[in-house]
Amino acid sequence: MKDSILEVGCGWGRLLEELHSDFDIAGCDVSDDMLRLADPRLETFKLDIATENIPFMRANEKRWDVLFTRGVMLYFMEVPVQMAYAMNNMLMLAAKRIIIWEWPEVCAKMRQFSSSPKFEYRPIEHRSE
Repeated sequence: MKDSILEVGCGWGRLLEELHSDFDIAGCDVSDDMLRLADPRLETFKLDIATENIPFMRANEKRWDVLFTRGVMLYFMEVPVQMAYAMNNMLMLAAKRIIIWEWPEVCAKMRQFSSSPKFEYRPIEHRSE
């Protein structure tokens, strides 16, 4: 049986399109405009991961084995309450692990909010292009 996966901040579903044939994958995003662009065959839904949403979190507790996000958490760097909500919400939704692809400084900031071993950090290298 395949792990179930949730991409937090999926946008229009570019990664979902690549992975949906191999994984039980869904995506969420805060933007209605982006979600409207997603292929209707993909499972997507609106969710602001950085706000309190107790009914949704309880109804979906540990629903996905793995959550991942790339380039989303940096938006919460300067708003500690949003960083805390996002991390706590992801912990509620993930049964096994949460993979974070972010700049090293974002990963360091996140470590200040939670020491949960569910978080796996994959720092993105800064490069000049």
